[in-house]
Amino acid sequence: MSSVHLVDRAFRECLPSDISTIVDYFGDFTDKKPFPLLFGVYQGLIKYKNVTSDLLHMCFLSNRLDELIHKKFTHKPSGYYQKFKDQNLIIGNTNLLNTKNKKTFEIYDDDHCPYCNTKGFLTNNNTLNIDCTQCYKFLCKKCAYLGDEDLCLHKRCQKLIS
Repeated sequence: MSSVHLVDRAFRECLPSDISTIVDYFGDFTDKKPFPLLFGVYQGLIKYKNVTSDLLHMCFLSNRLDELIHKKFTHKPSGYYQKFKDQNLIIGNTNLLNTKNKKTFEIYDDDHCPYCNTKGFLTNNNTLNIDCTQCYKFLCKKCAYLGDEDLCLHKRCQKLIS
């Protein structure tokens, strides 16, 4: 799955090399889209907005990558996103397969906790501004387990450890 390759490359700080990842997530290059700028946007989604390879893949399948990008930078935009927006870049429909009868799903903005979808993650100061020691994702006050420091701080990971 090319979304897994994209996530891996985002964390390794190197541009994707797999042609299917480039075609699926960076769109048609006939309009000269700036590849490093789009990669910076994806890095922000993956590293700071807690976007998973599964969500990226679902958005690719449903041709909703642009919607994902705009929603996840609603309340706290990055410099890469601002340039993406200022240049009116559009990834567009990259999945050219038949997308009829696909499951619909909601794409939450960046004010929702990435795990429990509680609204107010940013606007109600519901984030703890610390990340989980197991999964490295930022925590909301509702999802956090603030117990033993040797254990993961995320309730979801606590269930996996037990």
